[in-house]
Amino acid sequence: MNLANILQEKTSTVIKKLSKSQCSKRSYTALSKSQRPQKGYINVYVGQERKLYQLPLKYLLNPSLQQLIKKSEPDVFDAKIEGPIELACTSNTFDQLLKIFKK
Repeated sequence: MNLANILQEKTSTVIKKLSKSQCSKRSYTALSKSQRPQKGYINVYVGQERKLYQLPLKYLLNPSLQQLIKKSEPDVFDAKIEGPIELACTSNTFDQLLKIFKK
């Protein structure tokens, strides 16, 4: 299995886990109510300023976002997410990427 397939499989696992209401409640108990993502969304912090975005879970299937997550994560991507994803790019770059996703 190549790296792209492994990443897609792990991303699918994350989506399934986050879609379940119980898992999502446990994962975000440390966040205030205003910071918790609505159902079907995940919090993503972008850049050094840690700008908060709430992304639809379906965006995690996008290969461009998967690559960005892969580059931002430590050596091994873990399917267990205990909180928001942090991405190592500027918020301007991420805004441009979101425009592409919405098309």
